Order: sequence, then structure tokens, then C-alpha cells
Amino acid sequence: MSSDEFTAQELRDLFRKCCGFVKRNGYPNMEKIEYLYRCKPQDYWDDIRYFNNNLMETYIKDDNGHSENLINGEIDGLFFSGRLCGSNLKLPNSSPFGNIRMDIKSYLILNPNKHNFYFADFYCNKKLHYVTIVVCVNNSDADDYCQDNLIKLNKFANPFIKAEQIDGRRHNFYINNDIWVEIFYTEDINLNGKEFTRIRATGKGSSNFDGVPNNKRCKICNL
Repeated sequence: MSSDEFTAQELRDLFRKCCGFVKRNGYPNMEKIEYLYRCKPQDYWDDIRYFNNNLMETYIKDDNGHSENLINGEIDGLFFSGRLCGSNLKLPNSSPFGNIRMDIKSYLILNPNKHNFYFADFYCNKKLHYVTIVVCVNNSDADDYCQDNLIKLNKFANPFIKAEQIDGRRHNFYINNDIWVEIFYTEDINLNGKEFTRIRATGKGSSNFDGVPNNKRCKICNL
């Protein structure tokens, strides 16, 4: 690792800042979710469907967030969100990342019997704050890396995204809606059977190739 990456103590300090931020109004604002989603332009989905046998493959983590982030350029994954929008708490009907929203059942990515959750970053670009949570399949290469370098979360009791056991096999899932929770999932996903919805693209309608660096002037999310 390079010397400009977070030390273990610095990552713990950032984690504490993030926990303080999401609990600033008392208890964290956790909302029940049934789906996670990923918004991309139509061309992105067409390329996967026609040229990659419907398999959405992971790619190396870009430079989004803190430059000291311990997963930048280190592990592969796919970004998802679970954030609900509006007073009726629905899935978004617009996105700056593209005009097609792919929805996936939460349990396929968050099943606590199969996955581990890790805190990786807390940052903002302007005013909106983000927390990056890495989700790995138990005992995978990515899981081994995160186990050694990130902060492992209690899957049933953390203020970002968590599971609630209903019985031996079923779970409910909850996400903090007061911060933008980015879920970086470290496995490929087959698009067969997934749900797609056309939405309104805002801004340029696609993500930045290298990611967006954090706002280094913010006193809330910088050390």
C-alpha cells in the first residue's frame, strides 16, 4: 500500500465521524427496502445484453471519494443504491447516472448468511454526504482483502444498511435514508430476470470515468 492511504487509525476516525453524522438527530433514519438499484444509460445495458451474454461484470474501484480510500484501485465491484426518494419513499424516477434503472431484490446482494459488510469511506462532493459500504461474499478474495484493511460491520446492527432476521431463512433489510449509502458489491451479476425501468436522466446522464474526488474543504467528512 502507498503511504498516502488511510492508516487503520485514520479509517477508524473517519468511521466515528460518519457514525456521528448519521446519528446527529438521534437515532439513524432507517427505512425498509425491498430492492437495490443501479442506474446507467441504455447503451450500457445493451452492451451487456448483446456482447457479454447478459453478465454484468465487476470493474476496478475508481478514484471516487477520498484519495486515501483503501479500496481505490484495489478491488473490483459494482455500485448499487437503496436510497428511497420523495415523501412517499419510492425508487427514483430520475438519475444523473443514466436513463435506465435496474432493480434487484435486496436479499440477492445483502443476504447476511452469504455476505459480509464493510465500511470503506465517508465523503461529500458538495453538500450531500455519502458512505461507501463494501459487500463481499464470505471468504472470497475481496472479502479477505476487506477483512484485512476495512472496518467490518455488524450485519444486524449498524447505522448504514442492515438485515433483520424474520426466521431462519428470511430477512428484512433497512437503509439509512439521511445519507447516500453506496453499496459496492464485489461479484458479477447476471441480468436474467432483473427488472428494468426507463427513468429521466439528469445532468449529463452518465457517471464520470475516473470518479469524483471528495470535497477537501468539508469539516464534517475530512480528518
